[in-house]
Amino acid sequence: MCGRPVIFNKVRKHSNAILCTWWLGSEAGNAIYNVLLGKYNPSAKLPMTFPTNIGQIPIFYQYKSTGRPTREGVHYCTSYIDSSTEPAYPFGFGLSYTDFKYSNLKITDNSNNTISLQIDITNTGTIDGEEVV
Repeated sequence: MCGRPVIFNKVRKHSNAILCTWWLGSEAGNAIYNVLLGKYNPSAKLPMTFPTNIGQIPIFYQYKSTGRPTREGVHYCTSYIDSSTEPAYPFGFGLSYTDFKYSNLKITDNSNNTISLQIDITNTGTIDGEEVV
């Protein structure tokens, strides 16, 4: 449980998944139990980016790097000597016990400074689930 992005480097090296629950209410124990035992299929996505290391902070999903582009093996570029510039978990990351297929993406310009997005989502797994687009 946490209330902000944290760095899980040691845990994520040895884990297939991490359940990050934020601060839940009085039914937190029951909710966590149901997810861990597969009685409920998680569908949440991260509302913010989790950095790989503290040197990346602040890290944003919607801004391009203000320096030169990151290129592996190039000395003069925006990068760290001892770490990747990629976040541990990007904005919108999330796992589920099933898989979903996105198809038939259609974007419509409504000509009044709004757009409409339509997409078909199919559960291609064997377990019922919900998807957050």
